[in-house]
Amino acid sequence: METIALYRYEGKEGEAFLTCPKELPYTKVLEGLKDSYWDIKRNNCLRIKDRASLMFEVISLFKSKQWVDISNYKTPIRLQKITKHSGIVKSYIQELEVMKYSPNTIKTYSQFFNEFVHVHSERIDDLTKKEITSYIHQTVKKRNLAKSTQNQIVNSLKFYYERMMCNIKEKYVIGRPKPEIMIPEVLSQDEAIRIIKAPKNLKHKLILSLLYSSGLRIGELLNLKLKDFDFNRNCLNVRAGKGRKDRLTFIPKTIVPLLDEYIKSYIPKLYLFEGQKGGKYSATSIRSILRRACKRTGVNNKNITPHTLRHSFATHLLENGTNLRYIQQLLGHTDIKTTEIYTHVSTKNIMTLESPLDFLSKNRNIDLYN
Repeated sequence: METIALYRYEGKEGEAFLTCPKELPYTKVLEGLKDSYWDIKRNNCLRIKDRASLMFEVISLFKSKQWVDISNYKTPIRLQKITKHSGIVKSYIQELEVMKYSPNTIKTYSQFFNEFVHVHSERIDDLTKKEITSYIHQTVKKRNLAKSTQNQIVNSLKFYYERMMCNIKEKYVIGRPKPEIMIPEVLSQDEAIRIIKAPKNLKHKLILSLLYSSGLRIGELLNLKLKDFDFNRNCLNVRAGKGRKDRLTFIPKTIVPLLDEYIKSYIPKLYLFEGQKGGKYSATSIRSILRRACKRTGVNNKNITPHTLRHSFATHLLENGTNLRYIQQLLGHTDIKTTEIYTHVSTKNIMTLESPLDFLSKNRNIDLYN
């Protein structure tokens, strides 16, 4: 029997999670649960808006069908905060900074490493490979973490043991999961246009336009400066993207008038998009802009994030006949296998195929249902 567990995290008000197989008959049972959606990054994880009646709602849905573990809902899971007072954690963060890891990676790795230190009371140098592997296994199982998150935990610990302690890699190689083929959520071309047209605000419209038309990550968009635009060559310099790699992507001709109007109206000082008090615009604001645009256009039947626009950019290029190698360069992927995921998403060739049932029925002139 599959495990069904309702839980929440201490300090994360307003949200709860349900571990449950994303398959029939469970998905049918959960259709009636309001304010819920499946997490695209975590396997078999339903995110739910928390409320006073939630525990009773979930229990009622599975009543006489299956037992629901609510222990970590009644007593929320405590997330350890990064303790910079701990010398070993402070040194760990400093080493990540010296190695020029991105702020997001530093935050993620140090969070996982701090939890590891907290569990083992800073006696981590004496742990065996078996003990480290056991810790990772228990952490992943308890929180129902996705394979990508498991890899982040492994990498955070390997950085300490192999980089900081200079230990032999073979001694601390920890088994990795096989990568999952996760099909990204994409918009249709019509949905993409509707979302871009939705904002009345010039700045908001340009933000959505650039995310989609140039295939930018949200962090790359926030880091854009006027000097990154080469209008003579019709290209955009994306500097220090993921993995601290520079790359070129194009500036669509249709966006140039909008960009000119924006620059004249807002007169950005350093970054292309800046907050009201100056400085870099926030990722939270961009997500809010996209959320309002989706609501206004009625495109709210999908779990749409700013990264969905990047996925849609790649998929639509592929459907329009662009070579996969060019798409790889535009997206800044090191490995072509990462780009090949979009061949699973594109429906251009699939739509031209005919089901064997249709083929037989048509060619033999058989009415199957009368």
